[in-house]
Amino acid sequence: MKTHSTSHAVEDYMVLCNASHNIKPRPSLFVNEADSDKAVRPTIEFSNIPLCPMVDSPDIKKNKSLAGDISVDSAISMDTASRKSSDEVSRIQSEVNRLSHEHQDILKKTFTAIEVNAVPNGLKLLIRMFAEHPRYKNIWPQFRGITDSSLMGAPELTNHAKAYMKGLRYIIYSMQDQKKMYDSLHQIAKTHVKWNVHKHHVMHMLEQVLSMLADELGPLDGKTKESWSILYDVIANIIDIFADRV
Repeated sequence: MKTHSTSHAVEDYMVLCNASHNIKPRPSLFVNEADSDKAVRPTIEFSNIPLCPMVDSPDIKKNKSLAGDISVDSAISMDTASRKSSDEVSRIQSEVNRLSHEHQDILKKTFTAIEVNAVPNGLKLLIRMFAEHPRYKNIWPQFRGITDSSLMGAPELTNHAKAYMKGLRYIIYSMQDQKKMYDSLHQIAKTHVKWNVHKHHVMHMLEQVLSMLADELGPLDGKTKESWSILYDVIANIIDIFADRV
């Protein structure tokens, strides 16, 4: 009677085990957006393939131990990220809640009055800000190669004024819907973090916004100043929250 070595026995066992399960690849559909109407190619999903019992070698045990350590670390990391995300949402919501219904009504009413000449008014506040703070021009890459004397007539400045007023309009007209308000401030804050914008940059812009409003509407009362000041303070604080500065 012929005797197999231990390694041959294991190999024979694995062959029999795989054969007994009669494994067949199952097609999985992956559709490319550009080829959504075309036939899709099958691929193999392994989620339902049963596994044969394995003989643990020292190397396998070592790898299992390492995998266990990694999974624990990953779980801790995910838990920390989840807590951070929850705290972030809570803090942002607290900021958004600072804008009362009265503030929202005033902001909408005053913005409607300046929206008629949105682009000229946007240009006015940007030119004033760059005149007051020339170094701020370097925050935005599209302005860095433009001389101060050429900036006023540059199409890049006009495009930025359009984008700025459009963003401001979206914020103000979404205030009645807290989710839209949150989403719009979230997006604007993320973009400004990318440009390394800080709270003092935003508050310096507020000064020019108030001047522009006064030019269009006449002297501003205390409630109007308060409403716009809170809006810009909220935006600045949310930028700092996303940048982990506070």
